[in-house]
Amino acid sequence: AAGAFDPLSNVCLLTIMTQERLASLHRMLLSWDGWVSIAMLVEADEYASLAGAGPDMALRYRGRSVAAPERVALALVSDVGYRAPSNRFPYNLLRNAALRGCEATYVFAADVDFVPYPVRPSARLRSRLEELEVRPGSKNVLVVAAFEQVGPRPSEAEGAALDKPALRQLVGSGDLISFASAVYERGHECDQVHTFLSADTPFATEYRFGCEPYTIVPRADAHAYEETFVGYGKDRVSWNYELAAKQAAWHVVPDVFLVHFNTYDEAKPKAKYGHFPTDWLIGESCWPPFRDRVAAAYNYSYYTCHQASIDAMSDRRLSSCVAEAERVCVAPYCVPPTTTFRPAAADPAAKAAVSPGRPFTLPPPPPPAPVRYPGPAVVMLGCEGCGVVEMFRTLSRVGGMAAAGADASDPSWRDRQVNFFDVEARFLLGQEWYLRRWPLIDGGEPRGIDGSGSYLHSSEAMLRLPATLRPSTTLLVLLRDPAARAAVRWRELRRRQDYARGATYAGKLYAEASALLRCIEPSALSGGMGDGGGGQKRREAQSEVAARSTGDGAASELSSERWEKCALIASGLRSSVVGGGIYEPQLRAWFAAARAFRWVVLPAEALAEPTAAHAALERLGLARPECVAQDLSDRLAAPPNSTAAEEGPVAPAHGRRVHRTIHAATAAGASIAAARQAAEGMLRAFFARYNGRLAPLLVEVDPESQALWRAAAWLPRGDEAEQAIGATGRRALLASMASLRAALVASGEPPEASAVGAGRWLGSAPRPRVFLLGPREAAAEVLTATLHGGQEHGTCVGALSLFDDDTRYLGGLARAASRLMRRADLLTSATISNGTALGRPCAHLVDSTAYLHTRWAAARIRSALPPAEQLRFVAVLRDPAELALRHWRALRGAVAARLAPSRLLRGSDGLPGAVRRGAAPNTSRA
Repeated sequence: AAGAFDPLSNVCLLTIMTQERLASLHRMLLSWDGWVSIAMLVEADEYASLAGAGPDMALRYRGRSVAAPERVALALVSDVGYRAPSNRFPYNLLRNAALRGCEATYVFAADVDFVPYPVRPSARLRSRLEELEVRPGSKNVLVVAAFEQVGPRPSEAEGAALDKPALRQLVGSGDLISFASAVYERGHECDQVHTFLSADTPFATEYRFGCEPYTIVPRADAHAYEETFVGYGKDRVSWNYELAAKQAAWHVVPDVFLVHFNTYDEAKPKAKYGHFPTDWLIGESCWPPFRDRVAAAYNYSYYTCHQASIDAMSDRRLSSCVAEAERVCVAPYCVPPTTTFRPAAADPAAKAAVSPGRPFTLPPPPPPAPVRYPGPAVVMLGCEGCGVVEMFRTLSRVGGMAAAGADASDPSWRDRQVNFFDVEARFLLGQEWYLRRWPLIDGGEPRGIDGSGSYLHSSEAMLRLPATLRPSTTLLVLLRDPAARAAVRWRELRRRQDYARGATYAGKLYAEASALLRCIEPSALSGGMGDGGGGQKRREAQSEVAARSTGDGAASELSSERWEKCALIASGLRSSVVGGGIYEPQLRAWFAAARAFRWVVLPAEALAEPTAAHAALERLGLARPECVAQDLSDRLAAPPNSTAAEEGPVAPAHGRRVHRTIHAATAAGASIAAARQAAEGMLRAFFARYNGRLAPLLVEVDPESQALWRAAAWLPRGDEAEQAIGATGRRALLASMASLRAALVASGEPPEASAVGAGRWLGSAPRPRVFLLGPREAAAEVLTATLHGGQEHGTCVGALSLFDDDTRYLGGLARAASRLMRRADLLTSATISNGTALGRPCAHLVDSTAYLHTRWAAARIRSALPPAEQLRFVAVLRDPAELALRHWRALRGAVAARLAPSRLLRGSDGLPGAVRRGAAPNTSRA
């Protein structure tokens, strides 16, 4: 009969529940005929009364006892804050309590909402256990396939005596499906339900990571559940992972199965049970220490790329296991009050065993592990716009590489853009500050990554990095088709106010390319392409500045110094749309300065293919490159957004002249499209000429990546490269620039209107004619203050910071002067000492920026300001010993405040969670 007890049963059904699940328990035990061990979580205020009433009263449902109560062992566990204020349901603590109550030879763990079928399955299980030689010491275990009811209402199958034919029919009709297949298919892949439905004999199945089947194992071999997995996630996965680590052999039984039915709750809402699938990261917080414990105990590791990405995600969000961080009462920290009742059939005279519990106590900390700071394993030199961000995101999320620790006062993006070697204010913080971005426990391998990506064009970084880092550091360079890079950088830079200054993409390209060509090869644009007047004189002055110290250039011998000067004059290094794509002089200078380092130079286009991405990532020493190859290729396969979204004439929606306007707008749109096409041709000729020596340099720098570079169609090689850097290439470039210039004129856009030093750049504001060059702390500020007294004569004095700052330099003199004039306007409502109001400000402009120490400010001033201007330069010098002391005093306070321990890495000690748990960091600061 249903619910009868089979005294020959040698299997104990282990289940857990709350007081709201009594209906489900009674339903389960009507079908199960073996031993039962139950762990029930009860409200703390009801715990004492239920423990005193005994198991029969505790398990009654609507006045009825459970079927065959003599076979039931019960553990009542007091709820000591597991479900409030947060869901930290102790699944595995309850399973361990129920496991201790199992005294049969075998243990069968199943949740209380399941029903085992066919009814009275003990005899079948005994037969299969004997057939498959499942016994203590054997590696064999049984797997019971699990299904679930579909739909919110009870199924017709519920309560019926299901057998295998009825199961097939219900699965075929869609009333039952494989358990959890709609939300977590991986969890029961090991059940192999499609094979199970047609099988008549047991069959082997392989463990897959994340699989959490319901198993029958010998009680003597059943290991304890990891109790720190509270809330949702990894509670059963962890137990099966450890079972797999013990080399278990899995066999699915063909004639017993489980069906999960909709849950009946009594009196209290279902949420009290603790299922919150959106909180799955709670369990992930405890996975790393559990994984490491299993690896140490069994020398076992089995992973997937999906889990690797989850680990990286949880490392960023959760620094330690939630059970420890929130002081949840689970082993090994705490024991809740528990009362245990043995089955009457096993010991009729047994009395309840009462445990008062133990309060939360952290175990003794492990011996402190020494922490060292070797610096990053990989430094991404550049280039900006070449896929650096995509590569960094892939490596830091799923590649096992550690992003930099950011200071508490820094924005979140500083975990990538460390900018230590190319930003003066950050380099001033010192080498120790930089190395502490990536703490490492002794014995581990460096895995930090500096993803700044802006070092390639910086001559300061080129000198500083080799003097700071070990030669074993990998220097990673990503290069992209420079024409595609130009489009990427244009979209990024045009977000800045006043960057484009009304120019289109094609106009900006022409302005920058012509300035670069005039600087690199001063004779190339002599005559024929000027517009006369002041503009022609300005261009002649720029050519003179370029040629003064280095002579006329040539594409075949473009030095890094000349490239840097020309890029800084034309647009600035970080704001260069065209100049940044001249890769050869940048890479050549870096390789000369850091030849002893490990170099990896990759083409971004090739990495859009997964196989190539896998090969490239292997070069970076990743343990599981297959986990990141597809992610990286997906990120880089997305083509750069089209530059076609240019501002063009927009026809009105109504009006008398609508047809004429639409025709004019269409014609203008065609002119803009022609200009864009001409711009693309100009870029191809330009970059072919100035990257003509790049291919042999790549072979010298990174010969192992040459197979990947074959896919880079934009890279000139052989005869093509020789022609590009010679007279043929020069003629082709000049012809393409002439075509672009004509297309811009046809579209109504002045070709060089947006160039540095052009009318839009200068604006109508007064221009600086006197420069107080500094140096800093040399008393030039006294002279500045004195000159402020002359403002009644219309003299404005202030730091424009225009010629030493790329962003302001590209923004133009008009914007910088306007900013200074607005500050002067604030004084017009004030009075000076004689009581007269200040007059109209800024008839004359004095720039007090300390340019004296800036490498290229003089060249920028000479090339950007009209040659007819009579400029005066004032330098205030003082005893250099006194200057050093003054400068030290000024810097000391700022550096000390930045290095204060309270402002260092986010977290209590700046260590990532895995390091913090077992490390005692050296807290000394520079």
